[in-house]
Amino acid sequence: MNDEKYILFADPALILASPRDKGALASVTPSTPKALGKLTYSGSVQNSDDAAPISGQAVVTAFDAKRNVTRHYSGYVPNTSQGFYEGDISYTLPGERIFRGLISVNDGSFSGQFTIPKDIRYAGRTGILNVQYWDNAGQSGVAYVDTLSFTGSDSTVSDETGPDIQFFYFGQPLMNGRQILGGDNLTIELSDANGINLTGVAGHGISLAIDEDWTTAVDVTELFEYNIDRADLGQLNVALSNIEKGTHTISVKAWDNYNNPSVSNISLNFTSSSEFRIVDVYNYPNPMDRETTFWFRLTDAADVSLSIYSLGGRKLRKLDLGNLGRGYATQAWDGRDEFGQLLANGVYLVVVEGKTDLTSDPVQTIQKLVIAR
Repeated sequence: MNDEKYILFADPALILASPRDKGALASVTPSTPKALGKLTYSGSVQNSDDAAPISGQAVVTAFDAKRNVTRHYSGYVPNTSQGFYEGDISYTLPGERIFRGLISVNDGSFSGQFTIPKDIRYAGRTGILNVQYWDNAGQSGVAYVDTLSFTGSDSTVSDETGPDIQFFYFGQPLMNGRQILGGDNLTIELSDANGINLTGVAGHGISLAIDEDWTTAVDVTELFEYNIDRADLGQLNVALSNIEKGTHTISVKAWDNYNNPSVSNISLNFTSSSEFRIVDVYNYPNPMDRETTFWFRLTDAADVSLSIYSLGGRKLRKLDLGNLGRGYATQAWDGRDEFGQLLANGVYLVVVEGKTDLTSDPVQTIQKLVIAR
């Protein structure tokens, strides 16, 4: 019997998805970056096939100074003379991530700038700046420097204001009391002139709490991504799939790179994923003159119609919108009835009606509309 013992780490025939080409960081300034200061970089992309210069995107990641880690281990081997054993093992790890953002690569060149957080180690060791780029044609590569020497702090700048925090749902700003579907993505937008603290040092990350219970808050820092070519604005998407039906307060806490905190709360009405609803119905402008646009959101795909009624209940116009997908939808209206006549000034009712394969009866939402010419 073959009693050899081995560990298979990988398939020897597997081709690793490593960057193919090598770029160059031509400039990283200042040469000795300081906390709270700006780090500016630029470089170029090299194509090993000598084809046209690459135009695409790149992920820029910066790490704090390397750190030594020592771990203690112990164990016991039964039925041997060795018995109990213990010891220490030391190794080096990259420092905490201090920046991660997406930038454009144009005709083989790239550049950018970001703020160095206050939470760096000042350890006298060197950090890393890594740029990994790609294009739609399958070209990819990496450029990096591992000699960033962080020293001191920039005392010439001042910032005492935390990040601005905004909530969005399907691309639309959220306000207190709005209804959303449990399990859908809630978009949280963060902005600050000096960037968002992503280090996680001393709790300086992005946290989300439900009903202001910070003892069970979740660290969502890893979900944050800067907008392309921005180091002051980004967002993260959170799916609140396990939240109970009803009204809940969502709280988000974030820090900027100067360690200024901000907390923002929003109260939302969560509905069951099995219930079909037509929500967030409004039109703009309202009052209207000759044209207006209706907005509404469907919690599931449905056959939808939009009707205009007088206050006395007479149907004046019906617009069949067909089968619409889940999410926000819009429909313009020219202020005319079924016969093409402009409606008179006054107050009217707008009825948005939808029917899905899961509902035996149509679901309706009613909104008031004012015509004033």
